[in-house]
Amino acid sequence: MAETRDVVELILRDHRRMEDLFRLMRSVEADRAAALGEFADLLIAHALAEEAKVYPALKRYNKIDDDEVEHGEEEHEEGNKALLELLEVEQVGSEEWDEKLEALVEAVTHHADEEERTILNGARENVAMERREELGRPSWRSGSVS
Repeated sequence: MAETRDVVELILRDHRRMEDLFRLMRSVEADRAAALGEFADLLIAHALAEEAKVYPALKRYNKIDDDEVEHGEEEHEEGNKALLELLEVEQVGSEEWDEKLEALVEAVTHHADEEERTILNGARENVAMERREELGRPSWRSGSVS
């Protein structure tokens, strides 16, 4: 995959990796527990990076408003809650696992869809590539948006 520092593209890569990990967590042929561990690390780092750097920067440039930021943060919280509930399931692949995984997929997929259609498209239209690349530089990332 080609290198990029465009924060929009980096966020999209995280979203696609999350989708890949969901597929692994559904598969009886995959190491579902390992996929969950990677997913947990990615989701937490991704949300922290967005809330700490991306949302505030877009807000400063009047590209998103307080309501969009608050909504995104609420959806991160919903995803984190669903993740915690899945992490607490004792038996990978059990009926409870499948139910909690479905709830996690729904929460994260809903958020990614909204974010891609609103915040990220707004950034594409209104934020200069130079600024998007500045937001995507590695110095502020901690395992996500990379």
